[in-house]
Amino acid sequence: MRRLFVTVLALCALAAACGGKGNPTEPSSSTGPSSSSSSSASPAGPAASPPAGGGGATEAEVKGVVEALPPATAPLTFKAAGRTVVTNGSTVFKDGSIARSFADLKLGMRVEVKGTASGDAVTAARVEIENEAAEPPNDDDDDDNPNPPRNPEASITGMLKTLAGTAPALTLTVNTTTVRTTGATTVRRRGNPLTLAALQVGQTLEVEGTRRTDGSIDAQKITIEDDENEDEDDELELEGTMSGLTGTCPALSFIVNSRQVATNGSTQFDKTACSAFRSGDRVEVKGTSRTDGSVLATRLRKKN
Repeated sequence: MRRLFVTVLALCALAAACGGKGNPTEPSSSTGPSSSSSSSASPAGPAASPPAGGGGATEAEVKGVVEALPPATAPLTFKAAGRTVVTNGSTVFKDGSIARSFADLKLGMRVEVKGTASGDAVTAARVEIENEAAEPPNDDDDDDNPNPPRNPEASITGMLKTLAGTAPALTLTVNTTTVRTTGATTVRRRGNPLTLAALQVGQTLEVEGTRRTDGSIDAQKITIEDDENEDEDDELELEGTMSGLTGTCPALSFIVNSRQVATNGSTQFDKTACSAFRSGDRVEVKGTSRTDGSVLATRLRKKN
């Protein structure tokens, strides 16, 4: 009986020892949840990466005119269509197939910008110049535009102050404007066609032609204006035989009905060339009387 009790007691002691061994292993099992908790925290690291990848920037496109440039804006920055456009060394500037740069931008120039936007600012990857800047208005656009269209029409009236050159390439000064003539320039007085030889310093001229960029005019048509004090009623007529013909065309001198008659570059030689007149020809003269009694012919015609 006693031996049985001892045996039971020994078994109980052994069982207690096994239970004691089990208890120290409890902490090791608790490390499982700790490592699990650690692994559950690890996804927090990747969770922060999406903002870094997105950066908050979006693709943007701006179309409009250049409204402001440095120094009104920061260097390499301009404004278009109300947006601030930032450029840098990577920005490509193009005008069709032509490479441009920031320095080519001008106020009023129309552009198309492609890049990325952040708030109201756009960082440009490409700036396409669609057209040149609009030219500023000019009060003297018809007469002296610093950026005129090619061969703009021009018309002036004034006194012929200087005359130089050899016909047909004459250089005139009408008031303060330089006027150039060519073989295509026509000259008229009272509707009658004349040659460039009719031009004389002191005459009042109406010049029509095209203006060069330097302000001078290439004359297409010149009209000799009669002086205001010239009375057409003073024009006289002579008819008779030409005699004593001298001079060289167009400056001739001759006598008709005892009156001395002279011609010049303003004289219209009606239906007969100047060089065809001879002493003995019967002629009709229209002209004005000079103070010395001679007649300055405005028209000379041969009578049959």
